[in-house]
Amino acid sequence: MREFVAMNPEGTVVTHGGESLLNGEAYLTLTRYARNLGLRLLTVTNGSMIFSPEKAAEIVIDGPAEINVSLDSIHPEIHDKFRGATGAFDKAVRALRLLLEARARWGSNIKVNAILLVGKSTYLELDEAYDFTLNKIGVDKLKLNMVQPSFGNNSGEDPFFAEESDVDPSLLGQLLFDVDTKYHLDFNPIWIRQITMYFRSIRANPKVRLGWNGDLNTFDHICNSYDRNIWLSDRSDMFLCCDSRWPGMVWEKPGDMRRFWEEAQELRSKMSSCNRLCGVSHSLRNTSATLKR
Repeated sequence: MREFVAMNPEGTVVTHGGESLLNGEAYLTLTRYARNLGLRLLTVTNGSMIFSPEKAAEIVIDGPAEINVSLDSIHPEIHDKFRGATGAFDKAVRALRLLLEARARWGSNIKVNAILLVGKSTYLELDEAYDFTLNKIGVDKLKLNMVQPSFGNNSGEDPFFAEESDVDPSLLGQLLFDVDTKYHLDFNPIWIRQITMYFRSIRANPKVRLGWNGDLNTFDHICNSYDRNIWLSDRSDMFLCCDSRWPGMVWEKPGDMRRFWEEAQELRSKMSSCNRLCGVSHSLRNTSATLKR
């Protein structure tokens, strides 16, 4: 982080899954360090480790600038099915409410968001999802993640992705327009076109059941991770995107991160024609979901 902030003093650090808060002591050490460096730190969590007012207070006082709790569906049975854990929905909602209560109590300026997984089981309920999260829970924002092939799945088939990616692109586009109008979300029209293109691309590929093993691609190039991200694994491996098929470099000593970034022009040129489905992710996509005001 010291090297990163020297390269980009206004940079952002994102911690994500596995589960960022699994080791609470190590996590808060990380967030305090980022704050001291002046870095903005964002976290994605399933909410299971924020189970008491005391835990929520630790997060809003010493934690990230923004915390995003995964709420795959606003219906407990669907969220729990997706997560493979009974009670996961209740833990996620409890975490959001505890964080909001702690923020009010301690006068924190932390952003508290929810993230919905958009797939066959959830996209028809976008209006209900925005009402539940914005009005009934009171989060700052509901973010939308499009269903992607399951990471870490090397079994040869991905039946979950095959089922959940069966989304009507035109209908989804209309639903996004409707909630944008109703809830004043300031959606970027280019982003909506990218999302509908993403699902049209999936529908056109007969290998959808193979997930990542089917080498699925989008019609258009929508990723620019290679121009703005450095991915760092827990083993100190550095990459320009989350797809480790692209070569990276191991951070061993100060200066390695800057050297990796500055010497990656040939790699960036090759990556600029990559249309893998991961390009639809928040942190990879070349277009923001909302307009800048």
